[in-house]
Amino acid sequence: MMNKKSCLQKLLVAVVYNQLLALQKQRYKDGESHLSKLKSNEFATRTLKKDYDFLKEIDKFAVSNAVFHLADAYDRFFKKQNHFPKF
Repeated sequence: MMNKKSCLQKLLVAVVYNQLLALQKQRYKDGESHLSKLKSNEFATRTLKKDYDFLKEIDKFAVSNAVFHLADAYDRFFKKQNHFPKF
């Protein structure tokens, strides 16, 4: 069984993942290029943590994992191994 801190961390990582997915979709819609893993990680750690104080509750490694999971989801989609990433 998960403890409260672990559950909270998973929820907050999902928030980061969803915010980054929304950003990538908006950038595509606006004709902008896709953010790299590095730029996505910088955005998550600098901008999202500034905009959402509650994200300061999770460590940078959890944020990085959300970035890498989203990047992996896109990689699999473009290799036709999976469907488009979803919220």
